[in-house]
Formats: sequence, C-alpha cells, structure tokens
Amino acid sequence: MPIAFIARCIGSELVADCRAAVIAVQQLPLPIQRRSPGPAPPAVACIQVDGGRIQLRPRAAEPHSADSWWRETKVSCLLAMTSEMHVEDPTPHLPETLIDPAQMAEISREIKAFLGAAEPLEPAPEAVERVPLRK
Repeated sequence: MPIAFIARCIGSELVADCRAAVIAVQQLPLPIQRRSPGPAPPAVACIQVDGGRIQLRPRAAEPHSADSWWRETKVSCLLAMTSEMHVEDPTPHLPETLIDPAQMAEISREIKAFLGAAEPLEPAPEAVERVPLRK
C-alpha cells in the first residue's frame, strides 16, 4: 500500500473524529461548553528561565585535548503559584539585604541583571553597517 493512501485514510479518520467531537460539544448546554476540558488553570503562573555555560566532556576524550567542551544551556520551568490570604502584610519590612545599596550592587552584578550604581552605564553603540567577511 502506498504511504500517501495510508496517510489519507488516517487523516480522514482523524478529521471525522474531530468533527464528531465538535458536534458532541455543541450539543451540550452552554455553561458546560464553556468549561475547560482539563484541570482548572492556576490563578497565578510563573515562568522562570535561566541560561549559562556547562562543560560536557565525552567519556572517550583525552583529559587535556584542545577541544572545548563548554556549551550554552537554556532551561526554563513553569510553576503554578499559590498563596494564603492575609488581612495584613506578613512581611511589612524589607529584608536588610535589600536595603543595603552596596550589598544590592554586589548581588546585582553577580546575577548580571543590571550594573550597580558605582559603575556608570555605557551608552548603546550606534548602528554599524555590517560587511560580510571574505575568506
């Protein structure tokens, strides 16, 4: 049997199943149609992302070979956030770490989010016309 024929048959079955599911949902009362088909989404969601460098060395590689094993990593995590309700703020005062400007500047430089106040920001370089390199 040719692959195109099998793909058409399976595709036709999937389209028929999809149309039948649409008709089944349309026959439900409107409030039920509006419900999420899966679990209820969280009230608050958070995406945390990070990137960095990781060193990966093949097991068969020589210990001091000239190859670079450093690679860039990109990771992320999707979290559902929850919290208890409070009448008053449970932490009305900032932690001492966040109040001290010198310590905040050090933390900021460590995470590379922004430069501390002690170092002035450099102006953005003007656009430079890129010329392709010739080999």
